[in-house]
Amino acid sequence: KGDRLVMTAGLIGAAACLVAAAFVTDPVLLFVLLLLAGASAAAVSSASGRVILAWFPAKERGRAMGVRQAAQPVGIAVAALVPPIGSRLLG
Repeated sequence: KGDRLVMTAGLIGAAACLVAAAFVTDPVLLFVLLLLAGASAAAVSSASGRVILAWFPAKERGRAMGVRQAAQPVGIAVAALVPPIGSRLLG
C-alpha cells in the first residue's frame, strides 16, 4: 500500500512541476522545476520495482521486470511518433 502512495505522489509531483515549468520564464526557476520533476518521477521507478517483487511470484518476476524496463523506451518512441502522425492526419 505504501508503494502505491509513493508512485501516486511521484506522478502528481512530477506533473505539477512540469505544468508550473510551462509557465515560467526565469531559467533558474525552470531548472529547479525540471530538477524536482525528475526527482519526483524517480520515486515512481524505484517503487514500481518493489511492487513487482511483491505482486509477482518468483517465476514471473523476470518477465515483469523486462516489461517494466521496456516500457519507458517504448513510450518515448510512441511519443516521438505522435506529432508527425498527427500533423499528417490534420494538415
